[in-house]
Amino acid sequence: MSRAVVIFCALIQATLASAQTTPRALTPDEIQGLTMSIQSCWNIGTLSPEALAIDIKVRFAMDDEGRPIAESLTLVQSPPSATPRAVQEAFAAARRAVLRCGQYGYDLPLETRVRWDEIVVSFDAIRPEGGFDVSQ
Repeated sequence: MSRAVVIFCALIQATLASAQTTPRALTPDEIQGLTMSIQSCWNIGTLSPEALAIDIKVRFAMDDEGRPIAESLTLVQSPPSATPRAVQEAFAAARRAVLRCGQYGYDLPLETRVRWDEIVVSFDAIRPEGGFDVSQ
């Protein structure tokens, strides 16, 4: 399956540990850049049909260079009806995408780090609109 036809849907939101005066949400340009970066590394070609049919959310922290911290990648949401194997397959593919594309750091400005130090991404291979939404 060509990456060009992969339907990718990402929900990206910045979560903050403390209140700051900096806006809490990522800008549309930051969201688009991050989404495109992760999408380019998200390989779903080997996933089982069951793993393809679920939507999962993955949280991760990033260092000052915009690189994901591998130990921080955690599954934060999956469908209760999904089998553990399907969830693990989907999570492994999402994890690889985040780490592979972020190995040199995502293109995010350091001065807005408070907005992107922790990110939640929703991976959904079957959502037809292929878009994303941002919420705080």
